[in-house]
Amino acid sequence: MDQLASMFQVVILLASLAIWGMILERLTTGEPLVSRSVPATRSRPWFAILLTVTLISISCYSQYHQSRNALPIRKFDADKILWFMASQIGEQILFLCLLLVSLTRLGEQRLTRFGIDGRRWMEEIEIGLFGCLAAMIPVVLANFSMFEFRVEDNQHIFLQIFKSERSILLAGLLIISAMIMAPLGEELMYRVILQGTLLRYFSPTASILITASLFSAVHGFPDAVGLFPLALILGFLYWRTGSYWAVVTTHAAFNGVTVLLTLMSPEGK
Repeated sequence: MDQLASMFQVVILLASLAIWGMILERLTTGEPLVSRSVPATRSRPWFAILLTVTLISISCYSQYHQSRNALPIRKFDADKILWFMASQIGEQILFLCLLLVSLTRLGEQRLTRFGIDGRRWMEEIEIGLFGCLAAMIPVVLANFSMFEFRVEDNQHIFLQIFKSERSILLAGLLIISAMIMAPLGEELMYRVILQGTLLRYFSPTASILITASLFSAVHGFPDAVGLFPLALILGFLYWRTGSYWAVVTTHAAFNGVTVLLTLMSPEGK
């Protein structure tokens, strides 16, 4: 299994290298990387903005509190781990519903105004997968630069959980949370609402940088450094396409690669 994981990583990195070759070729010839299809600057309801700012503030405080009072998840028993994961998914569903309702103004306007439209889903998925592959090499390089700062207790909590307790049920909950709920909720909050609002008042570069910085910060150090290139790519894709599903696909595919490598890794490694 360890050899299979290594082969999978090599394939992903080679695909990422190929994508960057295509990107560089387009940059030198002046071709656009992606075409813009939906405006990403339409005004967002004030309640959606307030809710987003509140949720991000809570996430930043929670991350700060957790870093000051770190308790290794490996000390928890199996029942507590499963309860934690189930409650995490419940919170993600609640936040997603609140964000969607706030965007529609209780059903007064359509979500298609913000790029939440499935009519071009094949194209959006294709763009999203290219975005995921483009993120791989810069993320790996950024993570490598943080290698000396990585210890077991500052790893992402999901990785700590899975190293502590492995089961089919836990793997299923991890997949639902990381590959489905997190991309749906976080892209709605950071790209659709936050970045979409900032684009009305700041330049695209400033809007993407601010959003990417906040997105990375809530994941804590040192993960924030590795996730920053991914956040920049997500921001660029939403700016250029205005497509919610494109950035959700990028985010979900990236998390999927991480989850798959975690599942393939030897227990306790």
